[in-house]
This record gives sequence, structure tokens and C-alpha cells, in this order.
Amino acid sequence: MTDENADTKPEISEMVNRTLSELQEDCYEIAEAHGFHKEDSGTVERQLSRLMLITTEVAEAAEAVRKTDEDENNLGEELADILIRVLDFSEEMDIDLDYQVAVKMVTNRKRPHMHGKAA
Repeated sequence: MTDENADTKPEISEMVNRTLSELQEDCYEIAEAHGFHKEDSGTVERQLSRLMLITTEVAEAAEAVRKTDEDENNLGEELADILIRVLDFSEEMDIDLDYQVAVKMVTNRKRPHMHGKAA
């Protein structure tokens, strides 16, 4: 944690070690409070728009990797933005990511090396 986060350390400590379900709720509540859920989440256009926001965060993470100045490389922050967008969208869509990640991890453990693809 950098010094710039010194005044938020108690808040940060409260967020660490939370389940994905808890983080989903938090991310949704924060986004809702900041006006990000004004449109109907049931429309395909809205869902695609939300996925494009995630894609934008992925592009920003790629840009962070390209930066050579360590002070400007904010990869961790950009990866956090990706996760926050995914958690918010999952909560909006009523998807239990705790469960979905667990199911996917079990599936992945059973897959062959590199999923049977050549290296």
C-alpha cells in the first residue's frame, strides 16, 4: 500500500478477505450510488455495453503493461478495475460468481495439459 492510501487503510482492511459474493454486492452498491445503473439490465444492448466497459478496462491494463516507467505502470489498479466491473455486472445479472468460479475451477482441474492443445 502506498502512502497516498494512508487515509483509507481502515476501509481497505475491511475489504480484504471478502468472498466474491460480498464483493459483488459492494461493487454493485457503489456503482448504483454513482449512477451507473440507470438503464434496464435486461436489454441485450445494456449487457453488451457492460461487457464493452470490461473490455475497455482490459485495454487499459494492456496499456499499463506497455508503459516502461514503473511509476506510470498501474497494472494492479487496472486489473482491479477489470474485476470490479466483472463483479458489478455479475451482481446486476444475478450470477453467483463464488459458485461459478468454483465449478469452473473443478472443470479446469480435470482438463488435460493445455486443454489438449499444442504448445
